[in-house]
Amino acid sequence: MDLSSMSVFQTASQRMHHLSVRQEVISENIANSDTPGYEARDVQSFSDYVSGARTHGLAATNPRHISSGRAGDVAVEEVNSWGTSPNGNSVILEEETIKSADTADNYMLASMIYSKANSMLRSAISGRG
Repeated sequence: MDLSSMSVFQTASQRMHHLSVRQEVISENIANSDTPGYEARDVQSFSDYVSGARTHGLAATNPRHISSGRAGDVAVEEVNSWGTSPNGNSVILEEETIKSADTADNYMLASMIYSKANSMLRSAISGRG
């Protein structure tokens, strides 16, 4: 049985992929927090990512979107930050820390949903309740 064809598994898997790409982008922002002129980036919303995946590609909502080059192609884009430093860098470490914690929490939730759905399926197949 292919679990990826079941909606809850597919959605949880897509969500985890989306969040892992977002965490990479946040890490890149933090690594470049002192780079003059660096523009903070973030990924497209999950709903945009999923609707683009349903049409077998990205929903091009902005001509400045760039592909992450990863499987599933989560679009990475520049974002409006809380501010810009005098050297033109728009990375605010406090903002990135909040995004990182939120992303980690959402990833944990998606993985728990995947795990619980898997446990329920195993219980249904084995007949143990």
